[in-house]
Amino acid sequence: MASVGATVVGCPAGWGEGRRQQYAALLESAGFPKVRVVPEPRAAFLYARHARGLRIDPALMRMSAMVIDIGSSTTDFAYIVDGHQQEQAIFGDTNLGGGLLDEMILARAVSASPDGAAISRVFEKSPAWKSFCELEARRLKEKYFLSEDSWQSRALTRQLAVCYDDVLDLELSLDAGVMEAIIHTPCAALGGRSFVACLEDALRAAQRVSEGCPPQLVILTGGASRMAFFEKAC
Repeated sequence: MASVGATVVGCPAGWGEGRRQQYAALLESAGFPKVRVVPEPRAAFLYARHARGLRIDPALMRMSAMVIDIGSSTTDFAYIVDGHQQEQAIFGDTNLGGGLLDEMILARAVSASPDGAAISRVFEKSPAWKSFCELEARRLKEKYFLSEDSWQSRALTRQLAVCYDDVLDLELSLDAGVMEAIIHTPCAALGGRSFVACLEDALRAAQRVSEGCPPQLVILTGGASRMAFFEKAC
């Protein structure tokens, strides 16, 4: 977000001050004036406060707010009261992101495929093929959540051909039952806990941080924030 003579840019909440300074210097060297680098949930709040198209009541923006930013890799929170970020108010789960769901969708598809063992060997030999298939899983997931009601009784599918030494068939598939199973499946990257369980813990932490002045406004941002179960939990 740019203002007269200054530029505010978001960064992951886990970045330390040193990395933020390096990022600011890089942007200023590219021609951006007076760069200020802030955590992404804080940047989202600044955008919501100043963007004309959102039409949020200015009085509401001066009250307490919780910004929840879920991206591919992390879920970050910012707790803000009267426009001011509170002490210890930038927090979240650095392992909890929508990219985990892409990996789980792909793993489920590989496990169900008759060519699954061969595809797994291709992924070991060629990380590029695995990255391509994860990207296709992400696209499928995004299409699913853009129109979730359409896939309650029928599956959204995508056929892939993995071409390495041989041509191997892989079908990605999502419907309401599959997605419900995925978000409740224990995940090694989350210490053997499910996506939903870790999300609920993060939200309970947000409740504790803000219990003295509970948020009157909750702002959800990040590409994965359109997931219906995420919105409902928040």
